Amino acid sequence: MMKRLLPLFAALALSGCKSFLSEGAEPDVTFSDQAAVDLKKGEEALAGSDFPTATRYFEFVKSRFAFHDAAVIAELRLADVQYAQEQWAEARDAYQTFVKIHPTHSQVDYAAFRNAESFWQEAPKDFFFFPPAFEKDEVSVKNAVQSLNEFLRQYPASKHTADAKKVLGEARSRLAQHEMFVAHFYAKRHRWAGAVGRLKTVLEKYPDLGFDEEALWQLHDAYQGLHDTQGAAGALKQIQVKFPNSKSAQKAARLLGS
Repeated sequence: MMKRLLPLFAALALSGCKSFLSEGAEPDVTFSDQAAVDLKKGEEALAGSDFPTATRYFEFVKSRFAFHDAAVIAELRLADVQYAQEQWAEARDAYQTFVKIHPTHSQVDYAAFRNAESFWQEAPKDFFFFPPAFEKDEVSVKNAVQSLNEFLRQYPASKHTADAKKVLGEARSRLAQHEMFVAHFYAKRHRWAGAVGRLKTVLEKYPDLGFDEEALWQLHDAYQGLHDTQGAAGALKQIQVKFPNSKSAQKAARLLGS
């Protein structure tokens, strides 16, 4: 019986090895003697999400044409390959290295923007049946805000400025949502001092993002919970100043009058 089964085991083992080798084998590519040609082929492979092929072309250009500007571009594109595969930490390392080694390159601002944006891409996202993203850990979002602010400071004339500002706005809005969520958490448990602290953070650090009116009303309620009539009245006065001629301002005036 064992003699009859041995060939079968051997065949299965060889089949497994072939499968493993085919999956891990490098893609079959043809290189040229022109850096621009190979760089273009790598970029086409990257655009088509053929990451192994793109990597081979970029690594070839980087080593074969080491003193050509194409090698610098290939270095940047290797970071793009990691970014496209959502290997955020690895991509950041590559972009940061590019910025450090090539501070005067024409695409250094692109590398700096991608580095900052990767933090936002890494941040928790909303998924069906899962808690909202703003309820989760916000370390990556805070890093995104810090990095994007630094990018805008260093490269104010970059063509990526508009995109950076858009992402920064989304990240700051997420942080404001998180503060509102925590404030609500404290308020439900009558931990009014904690709620006040979070609401003041929204108003001071994240103004004009669409949360001010709600934050001021909650601040009024939190101060009332603390029996701080002066603080509650101050919140109502801020509502009148920030939202004149609104229903909220009218309601605030009635409460102040009473």
